[in-house]
Amino acid sequence: MPKNVELLYPKILALDTSEREQIRLALIVQSTSTVKKVINKQAQDLQQELDEFLSKNSVQLKDLDALAVVKNGPSLTGIRMGLVSVNTLAWLNGKPIIELENGFETSVNQLESGEKDFKIVKQVIPNA
Repeated sequence: MPKNVELLYPKILALDTSEREQIRLALIVQSTSTVKKVINKQAQDLQQELDEFLSKNSVQLKDLDALAVVKNGPSLTGIRMGLVSVNTLAWLNGKPIIELENGFETSVNQLESGEKDFKIVKQVIPNA
């Protein structure tokens, strides 16, 4: 069920673990700015980096309206680690998940502008 997320979710945390040696995070806050961070580490460092990123931006998981995750890319292991993390965080905090399929930068730009409809789900299943 594609939906325009511009009005539904004013505060979104997006993450991408699709690259083998890189984690990308973005905090998208409607009507203000987007904070992005690229970390040159592997996906197993995601939780620590995510905690530091949110803390640095004075945001807690409960403050978010939705989580977004890239669900395809070159590193299947990285993708799976990102999906497990997002699925778990969303389930524990009762947050919807926005599937990002157009690459991280493009998708974040589209989330900022509200120019595209996204698929919103309760759980993301990796592509086979």
